[in-house]
Amino acid sequence: MIDADPEPVDASHVLADRNVVRRGFGSPRYPRLMDADWIEHRRSGDGERLGWMQPDGEGFIVIGLLGRRRTGAVDWMEAEETLDEIGLSYLAEPHELRLDDGSWLRVRIAEVSPTGIRVKKDDWGDMRATQLYYDVSFPVSDDRLRPTRQCTSPEV
Repeated sequence: MIDADPEPVDASHVLADRNVVRRGFGSPRYPRLMDADWIEHRRSGDGERLGWMQPDGEGFIVIGLLGRRRTGAVDWMEAEETLDEIGLSYLAEPHELRLDDGSWLRVRIAEVSPTGIRVKKDDWGDMRATQLYYDVSFPVSDDRLRPTRQCTSPEV
């Protein structure tokens, strides 16, 4: 059974212990939900994965790194251009994670792969703050993880 609710991980005292920091990835709890026919697209300059193109009839649907559809069916060139245009910058922006109680928590995306997504509670750059990580299944829906509204203080 897949547990869809994230579980916080306090990694402040185990930064060197990669088993704790990376817990959850590649496990049965976070199965790979990427379709076998998705075609990976990488950036030409450095080879970074930008997303996938899913065949759809005569065209392709652009899938971003969070596993979300970004377009309807488009031709091959438009799909590649769309992924190049989207890039990776949106991953560095703050996001909000919906918690079990329905509240939203401001987070930063820490890791993204087809086996899972890991987000970290936004600590606003405080090096002394306890680091709380949440594992989220791939793909993640907009009602679970969304770009944050503009926040100007850590109290939000």
